[in-house]
Amino acid sequence: MRTIIDGIEKVVVVSDDLRDYQFTNIDDSTDTLYVSYVNAKGEYYFKKIDATSCLFYRGTIGNYTYDWNNKTTRTYQVFNEVF
Repeated sequence: MRTIIDGIEKVVVVSDDLRDYQFTNIDDSTDTLYVSYVNAKGEYYFKKIDATSCLFYRGTIGNYTYDWNNKTTRTYQVFNEVF
């Protein structure tokens, strides 16, 4: 993506890797929304969305079920700290 601000072109690179992740689960049972994405290798990440933020958690292959069941106790961070 290219953006021009005050005559200066800024190039933003989006990793193709995130395009490989597929929506897997959603939990909207509380005011905080949790969404999970998994790729073919078994790598995954969660989004935690509330009224003021959208934070991310990236898990370890093989721990998806445990992490999803304990998603409220995971440590979430801003996007650039996770990816």
